[in-house]
Amino acid sequence: MAEVLTNLAAFLDNLEARPFRFGRCDCLLALADWLVWQGAADPAGHLRARYRSQSGWKRIAAEAGGVERLVGHLARRAGLRRRRGSALVGDVALVRIPGRGLFGGIACADGRFAVKTRDGLVTARFRQRSAWGW
Repeated sequence: MAEVLTNLAAFLDNLEARPFRFGRCDCLLALADWLVWQGAADPAGHLRARYRSQSGWKRIAAEAGGVERLVGHLARRAGLRRRRGSALVGDVALVRIPGRGLFGGIACADGRFAVKTRDGLVTARFRQRSAWGW
């Protein structure tokens, strides 16, 4: 657990320093980048730079059958399984940000999730819709 926390802190520092850009550094690709940071093969290599706008992102999600299916597909490609119950630190998740919709997030300590948004890296207690872990 201590190793995951150390890795997560370093990853989130790196993620926070990178500007938000659809198709390069957004909530979905932040999840994939975290999985790569943890040693997985890139589960989103086929998506990188395939979209550059919110409408492009929506197209990618629609092609996958929705945001939840897309995140689940990436998680499975990295060897994760769907978590029954609350996410554990380091799990990837789909969370709801009130008034904004569903976002990919990384589970942190104390029931918080880190989410890369246009406003930067936001860490808060968001409602978890689903989660995947090792």
